[in-house]
Amino acid sequence: MNYLSLKKYIIIFFLFSLFNTYSQQQGLDNLNIEIIKVSDVLNLQKSGGFTTYPYYGIFVMIKLNIENTDDENINLDFGKFYVVDEIGDKYPFTSFYGFASIKKKLKPGKSIKRILYFDFPSDAIPKLLLINDKKISLE
Repeated sequence: MNYLSLKKYIIIFFLFSLFNTYSQQQGLDNLNIEIIKVSDVLNLQKSGGFTTYPYYGIFVMIKLNIENTDDENINLDFGKFYVVDEIGDKYPFTSFYGFASIKKKLKPGKSIKRILYFDFPSDAIPKLLLINDKKISLE
């Protein structure tokens, strides 16, 4: 392996490590998550008059407040949020309202409100919001 190839691999490894560090949701123990409202929604009205219908049956809408109680930034990735039903099946985050990106850097002492939607079977019961290994009751 020549010097240029080795240098290229080192740069790629560094960039991958940097991306992986930013994309992780560290410090979730220092998040205060308040569930404000949970409800069923039959479809989502999008801008431009588009309507989105759920694949499984309904959308579970969760309105929540997230506060960073840590003294460091916490990188949230809403794409890693799941709703868990009564038998333990997980359903991923599907859509959102009121913000432009599924990733958010939450500064120390700051809080945000979000409305999240999860495609969910109409005959199941949403029990938990799962963020990595952090479980928040929806009951």
